[in-house]
Amino acid sequence: MEKAGKPMILDPPAHFDSNEWFIMGAAVVVLTICWMLPRRWLPVQTIFLVLFNLYLGKVGDYLLAIPPVDLYDANDTENYEIFDFLLYVAAYPPVVYIMLNVYDKWRLKGMRRVLYIAFFALLTMGLEWLALLAHVFTYKGWHIGYSFFVYCAVYVLNVLVFHWVRRVIIREKGHADPQW
Repeated sequence: MEKAGKPMILDPPAHFDSNEWFIMGAAVVVLTICWMLPRRWLPVQTIFLVLFNLYLGKVGDYLLAIPPVDLYDANDTENYEIFDFLLYVAAYPPVVYIMLNVYDKWRLKGMRRVLYIAFFALLTMGLEWLALLAHVFTYKGWHIGYSFFVYCAVYVLNVLVFHWVRRVIIREKGHADPQW
């Protein structure tokens, strides 16, 4: 993560090692899954959700991973590396895209929605644990158990935003059926 007040310049990694390989591998896997999923939404919905999750990831890291809080580091240095950018773009939004795609297909409601969000939060914690083993993150006060609550909040927020965007598009475009 970059230091507060320091300009964001994409630095090369200090060492090309396990964390860079993990980020590239994870990006390929999640982007391939996204590519294989059916296109369920208008492009504007997908773009909005991707940008929204880029924002969430960046704000979350800004609040938690730089001084004065400084609970963890990502990758090899405190500087903003090209692999930090790849993590934000090719890992965070696609995982949410997968979660929302399945959520939308199954049209989950009530307790099933709650259990699905909890399941996906646990799945994402598993991915974070693998990233931790690959030294993508270095905890300095964070514990992986905290991530469950963060992921639940992120997924609930995404479900709310997903439904809001859908309602806005239906109202603006006059679509009677949200499945176009």
